[in-house]
Amino acid sequence: MKHKNAQNTHSANSDAHRAETGTGRRVADQQAIRERAYAIHESRGEAIGSPEADWLEAEKQLKMTDLNTGISPRS
Repeated sequence: MKHKNAQNTHSANSDAHRAETGTGRRVADQQAIRERAYAIHESRGEAIGSPEADWLEAEKQLKMTDLNTGISPRS
């Protein structure tokens, strides 16, 4: 039982560390970028394009949103 408690403590410490270092934020940011990139893809009528270009455009738009008033740019 002592070993199981040590694992639980380690897990809690890892969660706290991720929160302090922003790892959770980066994961959330990546999810937002992924969703925005897909919306960009859909806005083209799902035509073949560059997933990398969509990702970069999504990052740019989300950064603009963060820097401005929080209003999401339109596609």
